[in-house]
Amino acid sequence: MQLALLSCWAPVKSLAVSCVLADANYTRPPPDLIAGEAKYEVEQILDACRRGRGCKLQYYIKWKGFPMSDSTWEPPEHLNNAQDLITDFYRLHPMAEGAPKEI
Repeated sequence: MQLALLSCWAPVKSLAVSCVLADANYTRPPPDLIAGEAKYEVEQILDACRRGRGCKLQYYIKWKGFPMSDSTWEPPEHLNNAQDLITDFYRLHPMAEGAPKEI
């Protein structure tokens, strides 16, 4: 019975390998090393919302040199070097979550 299961998975495994190989055509840039830490450059902030435990503010980030499928939600403390992009985002989306309140 175990051999039958393994032979059943063989085509799926080869399909997964071919998908990985096809994805290899899209090269991703290496990270910048700053103080021994890998750092990636933010291209654009796409959205903002409160997510996760405690409903903390997070930004949906498009990373420079990466496809949209690699975009991630990140907390503000991960974006210390992207304050200008956060400002630009709120200038374009003044009603977005976390936008500064004007008095």
